[in-house]
Amino acid sequence: MTCHAGPCDDVNSEAYKNGSCGQECGLIMDCGHRCPQLCHPDQELCDSSSCKKKVYITCPCGRRQVKTKCFRKRKIKILVCDDKCIVFSRNARFREALKIDTESVNLADYRIATEILNTCDGLRNGDDFVKVLENALSCFVKGKPVPKSKGLDQIGDTKLEISQLMNKEKVKIIKAIAPNYGLKVELTGALKYKFTSLIRGPSSSLPPVSGLLSDALAKWRENPDRYHSTEVYPPERIVVLNPDPTTPFDPADVVTLLHGLNVIVEIHETTDNFRLLFFEDSSMRDASFPLLQKKIRIENAEGHRWRFIDFVHL
Repeated sequence: MTCHAGPCDDVNSEAYKNGSCGQECGLIMDCGHRCPQLCHPDQELCDSSSCKKKVYITCPCGRRQVKTKCFRKRKIKILVCDDKCIVFSRNARFREALKIDTESVNLADYRIATEILNTCDGLRNGDDFVKVLENALSCFVKGKPVPKSKGLDQIGDTKLEISQLMNKEKVKIIKAIAPNYGLKVELTGALKYKFTSLIRGPSSSLPPVSGLLSDALAKWRENPDRYHSTEVYPPERIVVLNPDPTTPFDPADVVTLLHGLNVIVEIHETTDNFRLLFFEDSSMRDASFPLLQKKIRIENAEGHRWRFIDFVHL
């Protein structure tokens, strides 16, 4: 009985006398990869304990991916989530508990920097490039064959390689928006022979409309200053208060109200007497929201009253 498909090539060879004809085995091992060993008819099963095929190990929440060898993956019990995973999970719990729509709260996760939009706008036939790119990435994350596109070559089901000849500005744009699709950017090679690839994982998916390059580009062109302001002061981290104009406003009262929530907040006053509570991150804003919402009218010993407005939506 042979381990590989077909008969042994040369039964008279020295290799065959030593128990192998020299052909590569090629049978599927229990790990799912083909056996790279030479013909081993005396060995009933292929040995997968040293399989060196490149695979990815993913953390429990699916956000992190690390490339490793197959035999090592089986020795690693679990890839531990990092701090970013914890924040991601915490934000998800807040959104679920408060019944807040994911897209309206988590915009910061998909926001595209104005620098990237400015670069894209300066490309020759930039809109055509965006259309082709979004179509290719859409097919890729859905597991469908990627249409033939200049500069993009699909390798297997999980890898999309960017040509070395592609315009550097376009490569920069692709790398910037890849996280919006849950794609990992992989750099290989050295010196002049560097290759950039996008790796699809279990968490890869289409972004919401606000995370699409075409949508961000349209909003940026409509009002660049407004878009940039949203980038500097993300609305998903802001709550607005409208104090009673007849009474003074003391920021210390807000601090007292939120005491114990372990949040970091800046208080800004606008020219029309509004107060913006700008939280360090959206999870802190989410944690403070129920209390602020509950205290629609807050009155302390000095008679300071605030009227709660709502989340800011820009």
